[in-house]
Amino acid sequence: MTCSKMVHIKHIIQDLQSILVRLQSRALTLFLRQAGTPLDNNIVERGLKRAILHRKNALFYRTLNGAQVGDLFMTLIHTAELCGANSLDYL
Repeated sequence: MTCSKMVHIKHIIQDLQSILVRLQSRALTLFLRQAGTPLDNNIVERGLKRAILHRKNALFYRTLNGAQVGDLFMTLIHTAELCGANSLDYL
């Protein structure tokens, strides 16, 4: 490949990178244009934290049936908390 072709390919790559940055910046700055959008991601992070803790605790289930029951209870408890209900009353 000649040097001029390499330079041409380099310019094409730079053009594509600039287009990609513009497209991504529009999506990543949506919260600036959308009223009422939270500035943080705490809701998602709390949900992930709960799933990670459950995965860690699931290592100690003795049987597959016990793991399925644990999954069911974790789902019910988390759903109750998301709805604002007391999880013990919900169960």
